[in-house]
Amino acid sequence: MKINEQGTCFKCDELFLELFRCKFDERGNWVLICKNCLEESKVNNIFFQYGGETWKSKK
Repeated sequence: MKINEQGTCFKCDELFLELFRCKFDERGNWVLICKNCLEESKVNNIFFQYGGETWKSKK
């Protein structure tokens, strides 16, 4: 069974079919963000830690 739900990006608050788990600030909380926000967050960011792709709409 395929479910075509969308998830919300923690940073830009937009809906996406695929989200990635990462930490990007001094608080160190794991969040789900879109690919665009992922790419922006890792540039020159000492707090950035990638946790892998964790959410897809098709299950």
